[in-house]
Amino acid sequence: MKASVVARLAAQAAEMYSTALKYGESPAMEAAGLDRSWPITLRFQQDFYSAAAQYYQAEACKEAAQENGSGYGEEVTRLRMAQTYIEVVLETAARQRMGPAIIGKAELLKAKIVKNKAVAEKDNSTIYLETVPTEASLKPVNKTCMVKVVEPEPSFPSTGTLQPTLFANILPKAIKEALTEAEKQVVALAAAMEQEGREASKGARQQLARAGLPGSLQAHESPAGLPEATWKKLQGLREKQSTVSDLQAQAEELQKTSGQVAGTFLKIEKMLKEEEVREIAFRAKYGPAWDKFGEPSAQLMATTWKEVSHFQTLFAAAQRSDDYLISRLRSPELDGLSALLDESRRNLDARLAQPSSESSPVLVDSSNLSAAMLRLARLLDERDALLVRIKAEPDAMYVRLKGRLLAGELVNEAVPPAMASVGELKSALAASIAGQGPLVEEILSENERFQAGRKTDPALLERDALVQQLETGVLQCHELHAQLAEGREFYASVSKRIQQLLLVTEDQLYTQDIQRRDFEVELGQSANRKKQESDDQDVARKLFEQLNVQQQQEGEGAATTGDAPHFVPQPPFGGGGPSPSVPPPPPAIKPLPPPPHSLSTPTPGPPPSYEQAQALPIAPAYTEQVKISQLVQMGFPKAQAQHALVQERGDLQAALNVLLSG
Repeated sequence: MKASVVARLAAQAAEMYSTALKYGESPAMEAAGLDRSWPITLRFQQDFYSAAAQYYQAEACKEAAQENGSGYGEEVTRLRMAQTYIEVVLETAARQRMGPAIIGKAELLKAKIVKNKAVAEKDNSTIYLETVPTEASLKPVNKTCMVKVVEPEPSFPSTGTLQPTLFANILPKAIKEALTEAEKQVVALAAAMEQEGREASKGARQQLARAGLPGSLQAHESPAGLPEATWKKLQGLREKQSTVSDLQAQAEELQKTSGQVAGTFLKIEKMLKEEEVREIAFRAKYGPAWDKFGEPSAQLMATTWKEVSHFQTLFAAAQRSDDYLISRLRSPELDGLSALLDESRRNLDARLAQPSSESSPVLVDSSNLSAAMLRLARLLDERDALLVRIKAEPDAMYVRLKGRLLAGELVNEAVPPAMASVGELKSALAASIAGQGPLVEEILSENERFQAGRKTDPALLERDALVQQLETGVLQCHELHAQLAEGREFYASVSKRIQQLLLVTEDQLYTQDIQRRDFEVELGQSANRKKQESDDQDVARKLFEQLNVQQQQEGEGAATTGDAPHFVPQPPFGGGGPSPSVPPPPPAIKPLPPPPHSLSTPTPGPPPSYEQAQALPIAPAYTEQVKISQLVQMGFPKAQAQHALVQERGDLQAALNVLLSG
């Protein structure tokens, strides 16, 4: 990631820790009994990320300075600010005796800061000579927030002795991992046991319903009007808002919730697919250069796509369940039951067939059947209570195991006792299901004898059928209500998780946008830098050609007057010799000194030999002063020319390149 991006993220983290620190030092937190170590830790993190923000901003300043030729002074100031922050951090850590893991990251950052600061100060004082700005004159580091910020809203009073336990879910990593793994196992076991128990209870009720129970028995025990037990079930159904019309309204609300979740899900899918299109277009535009700079979207979004696929599977299964549920609620059978279940007690009593007053009542012993039915009802009630305990077991186990682990027990020693109750619940459920089979067989056998004695009275059979219809309708409504409750719970959980996935997706796309913008900015700066270098080379060549012409003219003048010529410099930016279009002038040789006055006019003789010519005076040495003079003639200030030559150890060509670049 670019240094500028890291600096912005670190600055945002520092601000968040600052906000958390203010909240941690508030009177409400003090009254709530917040441990004093929390504000200290928050201040430590605030200063640490402030140091990191200045360090990475200094890195960004250096990168910009290398491109633009200025900014080295700001780099020095920001590194000094970073060192100030990190020294405060280490002082706090030493004073509070913080752990080595916390201190280690601060010491590592300090080592980087000190090293870069020494290099930056040396380079600026010997090479760049930029003015080092004051801290107050620098702009704050820009911030980038990659998450949703939620301000805490305490829902407890600021006074009083009973306060909630703060940060109860913040646990050591090893304990958290052990709890998570154990919770997964218990959740899976509890879900399997709940399913097994519900299916067993449902199977027993369906067997009884096919045999006309408990309607026929209740009708027999209440020969006049609606049986009281059936009426109480109808009242309970209405109090729970579980009638057919209530359930249909709840199903519509469930569909709305499903549509909202589906809308969010489709939004995430659309965002990811649009990102794929942008990635393809960007890659086609910039080619391999982008591959080297940024992370491919397919790689960055791989985990997100995996989550989307997982949610897609869950959502498809939930929609199938919703469709089946709605089809049952709209079935003709349930529509017919709806009107019957909504009838008043008076109307139901009137609709039930009464025994004929002219015929003697049919005497059938139902005591054995009633006793067996009562035992089965008690068994199913006990099983329902057991299923409630099984459903709550994962949370209960979590609390037990957390207490043991926080008390210092090892994981392999704490897990078995904490999960012992799971085995007990499983054994109790197995015993309940095992006892159901023989009891149902006994009931069916007794019911055959009971029904055989009642077949002689059609009026009784008609009453039995109507009561059984009410009983079946109540049972179906309870089942549908439970399924709707499960659907609401599912969509509430999925909605929360899908919103989190949406935030993650938005953050990832935002990161990709930042990466692309940074890439295009760097690409533009690189193009500008290359153009500037090309322009500088053109200017240098023109100056060099002008200087060559001037030196050639001076050399010709020196040849006629006997003065030593000026040195012709080598061209900058490569080229090991003078310009091929203007050859260097030959060295001029001073004439021999005149003869003594005592002698007569000399007679012309032969020219000097090679050995004599080698001994003749030559042009003065090419000194530093001559080099400075040459650079000054090119238009550079004398002080800068001298500094460049010192920096490049007398290399005229290297000094000229330094002056032209900056």
